[in-house]
Amino acid sequence: LEPVDANSPQTPVRANKTYSYSFRGEVAKLEENEIDLKATFDPEIFFNIILPPIIFHAGYSLKRKYFFRNLGAILTFAIIGTTLSAFLIGALMYGFVQMMPNLSASFTFL
Repeated sequence: LEPVDANSPQTPVRANKTYSYSFRGEVAKLEENEIDLKATFDPEIFFNIILPPIIFHAGYSLKRKYFFRNLGAILTFAIIGTTLSAFLIGALMYGFVQMMPNLSASFTFL
């Protein structure tokens, strides 16, 4: 394979393909093989299975004095973040409903 010139207008645009760099820096198309299927990382598995025990362990092993030393910052982020998020989502929903006059009647909850 010849090296692909990124500045060349003849460089084909390929979407949804798997590529790998060889030792010489070339880009080669790979077919879906057994190694690729085993090496792919599913984000759902990470966020739903691997990450919760890590967060639980980090919180469970935290010393009480460090938690209470930072309680002010924790509560500040919790209160301000929750308030800001609620008002921001509320304003966005209000704006979207006002932009669609036919929908405003269905969001009255009566």
